Amino acid sequence: MFKKVAAFTLATALILGVSTPQINFAEEGIVKKDKFDKEAYNSKEEVKLAKKLQKMSEKEIKKEQKSLSKQIKGLTDSELDRFMFNFVKDNYQSDEQMTENLKLLDIEFAKKKKGKDKQVSITGMNPADIDLSIFSYKRGTEGWYSIQSNWETFGGELSIGTLDLVSIEWDPNVGNYYTVAVPDDRITTKKDGTNRLNGIYLFNVRDAFFNFDSYAVVRVTPKKFNTKFHYATKYTHTFSVTDTSSTGSSSFQFTNSGFTAGYSYSVTKQTGIDDWDIFDDNDVTF
Repeated sequence: MFKKVAAFTLATALILGVSTPQINFAEEGIVKKDKFDKEAYNSKEEVKLAKKLQKMSEKEIKKEQKSLSKQIKGLTDSELDRFMFNFVKDNYQSDEQMTENLKLLDIEFAKKKKGKDKQVSITGMNPADIDLSIFSYKRGTEGWYSIQSNWETFGGELSIGTLDLVSIEWDPNVGNYYTVAVPDDRITTKKDGTNRLNGIYLFNVRDAFFNFDSYAVVRVTPKKFNTKFHYATKYTHTFSVTDTSSTGSSSFQFTNSGFTAGYSYSVTKQTGIDDWDIFDDNDVTF
């Protein structure tokens, strides 16, 4: 999967005469401060397992079903979240095939099919530069469902604004909030859970990297059975419209007109900062 890198982007921008903000890469965590140890990450057992399963056919999985199921069962909740993120990310199997393969390993999986419009922008990010998806999964006889919002980036923002915002939203009439989880990647952090009983949890996304692929997870327990449970995610990307980059959190307000019958949010406009949203939704029957 092609990713835009800093050197290529800045060099191209300079050639085309595009103005770029003054960015201290070390300060922004791109070079030293938060250097991503890709080798250590890829050596994690759950990441290796996810990449292995991406390449396996249903027939191959059946041959190793007992061993693979045991590995899945032995994962902690956070390891399972990481496994699911890596299994879905860059997976060229159909959603139906992923669902069937995971079912063999006692994971109930729900993801809605959608098209992908991927492109790389030279002068800054646009909505097609982020592939946002949301899906749910339930392992074995566990009493909760995990709702994971994933985003994969195909470009980097030169005009950095405030921290991006992402929500996980759900119908609180059908599912009760149970708990929340974020990875330890220094990209995604919890922002606001004060309205979790109204079906929304907000997260910060630090987009000062040229690759800020990450995820967030909310776990819910069924309130009603034999009922469709609707959930959604909204990602708000902020960027500077001046010659300097910005820092700090995005200001927002909750709204009670969410897609899922629960709450949603809107970003408060700030001087010199603009934004755009992308959205995805899904459902599962409890």
